[in-house]
Amino acid sequence: MASAPPATAPQAGPQPGQTGLSRAMAVLAGMAGTFVYVMAISGAGMVLPHMQGAFSSTPDEIAWVVTSFVVASAVSNSVSGWISGRIGRRPMHLICTVGFTVVSGLVGLSESLETAVLLRILQGAFGAPLVPLGQAIVVDAFPPSRRGMASTIWGMGGLWGGFVGPLAAGYIIDLADWPLVFFVTVPIGIATFLLSWLYVPNADRASARPMDWLGFATLSIAVASFMLMISRGNRLDWFESTETIVTGALAVTLLYVFIVHSSTTELPFLPRRLLKNRNYTVSLVLMFIYGIYNYLPVFVLPLILSKVMGYSLSLIGLLLAMRALGTFVGLIVISRLIDKVDVRIFVLVGFGFLIVPQWLMGHWGVDLGWSTVLWVMMLQGVGSGIPFMGISAMANATIPGSLRTEAISLFHLVNNLGVAVGAALIFALLAQNLQESSSLLTQFVSPLNEVFRLSVPHGMVDLGNRGDVAALSAEIRRQATMVAFNNAMLLSAVAGLIVLPILLIAKVKRPE
Repeated sequence: MASAPPATAPQAGPQPGQTGLSRAMAVLAGMAGTFVYVMAISGAGMVLPHMQGAFSSTPDEIAWVVTSFVVASAVSNSVSGWISGRIGRRPMHLICTVGFTVVSGLVGLSESLETAVLLRILQGAFGAPLVPLGQAIVVDAFPPSRRGMASTIWGMGGLWGGFVGPLAAGYIIDLADWPLVFFVTVPIGIATFLLSWLYVPNADRASARPMDWLGFATLSIAVASFMLMISRGNRLDWFESTETIVTGALAVTLLYVFIVHSSTTELPFLPRRLLKNRNYTVSLVLMFIYGIYNYLPVFVLPLILSKVMGYSLSLIGLLLAMRALGTFVGLIVISRLIDKVDVRIFVLVGFGFLIVPQWLMGHWGVDLGWSTVLWVMMLQGVGSGIPFMGISAMANATIPGSLRTEAISLFHLVNNLGVAVGAALIFALLAQNLQESSSLLTQFVSPLNEVFRLSVPHGMVDLGNRGDVAALSAEIRRQATMVAFNNAMLLSAVAGLIVLPILLIAKVKRPE
């Protein structure tokens, strides 16, 4: 899942005066915040087909419902630790819970795509800190000797969120309509707020280091400009458009300013010592790639399975929920072996479990059975858990304790950026391939084409009949969408194989 590190340094253990019940309720508050955020991101893909119809938008346009949320999450996570250190963990948790809950309800009331995207930005900004804050709350409810178990308990909130998100969204949309998917998070948010208000203790404020606002601003705007460029580039014919040129130039210019500023300022947004660590830098690259691959099925498959294969959203939700089961299996395996096996092997195997499903999906047809989707989703779920743990272990192996907090913050920031870039790229590829495939298939539909005349039974299609032409046009688009999906999945699989050799330059060193 897309997550982030504890926003403040963990306390020594349970707070004085906390009873067993109050500690349990505090743990539940931390898990609930994580649960509802992961539920929001994992169920987002389920609403895309219906939102696309409601707003009369194209696949690349509706993709902004996902990418805007993830980009806002990444930016918010990058400063959540600093803000929490200034105002305190409990107030930060309460503010984020209220903001996330209110905005979630407003998303369901959206009457235009622009409004929905704006609200999703706010939803991601308020929701993302709930993950690191929840982890800190849960860990602090246990004594130091049991923090490993505490992290496992906290992780179950995210795991259940990934299971319930698509499953609940599918059934809700089939029984009602897409706005209810966002409304259902409101009572969970209210319950989380009450638990946090009543039971989460006031942790001491951390002595937050000065914030590099120039570095933060230039990096954030550069990322947003880049996302806008790749999301709208295909629609605007790429660099034939002034908008694409402007957003691309802005992204490159601000990235250059960020690099120069970070190289010269005393306390940069990204500590320079981190990027000089070869092992850590390799881990960042791998985490970015992992982020690109991890959520692709969650974002794309609801559109393909519903519009091309005719699956009900409740069935699609059940199939996507099986990813969580595969993730659970993968985490069990790696937790038992990670201290005994070279972590690079785990990363390699884990990426294999991510890439192979992409290759298999690249060969799917329009009449695919649900059982095939089921086992491919479970396979992809295994690949969702193993690489994350392996890359995390690799990143932490050579990082000094004094840089641990900054290292983990950057690690998860890069993961979130990978998720956003992956979503934008896959929808851009689908839009471009769909246009090309439709044009190619349409060329063959002509009474002058002998292949077409011989392959279609006599009397089955009358090109002079408007109804037959409409049905044929719909089938062409259906087939073209499947071809576009196949091409995008095959390309992503090949791209993944090309970058894997970067593992060879990583070092493995057990932390002392």
